[in-house]
Amino acid sequence: MDLKMQLSRAIALAAKEHVGQYDKGGAPYILHPIRVMQAVAPDVRAMTVAILHDVIEDCGVTDSELLGKGFDLAIVDAVVLLSRPPAGAPDRPTYREFVQAIADADGIAGDLARKVKTADLRDNLSVDRMAALSPQERGIAKRYKKALRILKEEEIPGVVFDGKTDRRGRLCMCDRCKQVSRCTPSFDFYTMEGESDGPLYCEGCYRAEYAERLSRKENPDE
Repeated sequence: MDLKMQLSRAIALAAKEHVGQYDKGGAPYILHPIRVMQAVAPDVRAMTVAILHDVIEDCGVTDSELLGKGFDLAIVDAVVLLSRPPAGAPDRPTYREFVQAIADADGIAGDLARKVKTADLRDNLSVDRMAALSPQERGIAKRYKKALRILKEEEIPGVVFDGKTDRRGRLCMCDRCKQVSRCTPSFDFYTMEGESDGPLYCEGCYRAEYAERLSRKENPDE
């Protein structure tokens, strides 16, 4: 089965398996894997893993069933890597061990799992999803940020995800490089902490600006 057909079947399977499931904000759960899938586009193999990434853990689908439906071994292995055994299972790792196993995984499956897990974590950290949690539940953000560090995707302190709040879906321009794009879950513009009305930066320019400001702070006489 070619990759595009696998993606098509994966979307249909995920939609079927997640029927009746809702996130903490009351939205149909399938919207989460859809957003993760969009975030890793246009990599069709990664998109297939993304839309399927919760069907084993949350829906009881098995790796054997996925193989039987014609999905490539690398895709299935990646979905397995992204699936933590349920609470009470004798082989259930700690969350840190679970993420570390993804970080350390070899081959195509490992690469796919890291790419999708990073997108998954970033979606979980979005302002929209955090806002749906109680103040107590929002502490989980620290765990997600630690997971990003394990995956070598550290967040720079002070990032404000404007692309996921009031500017989402609007055309925005980076005030540094003048790049124009529409803010989406996979392309955000950023502001410096405490400067919500200040300049907007694309991710690359944000990192450059942050590094320059940090250098000036550490070396004020230069």
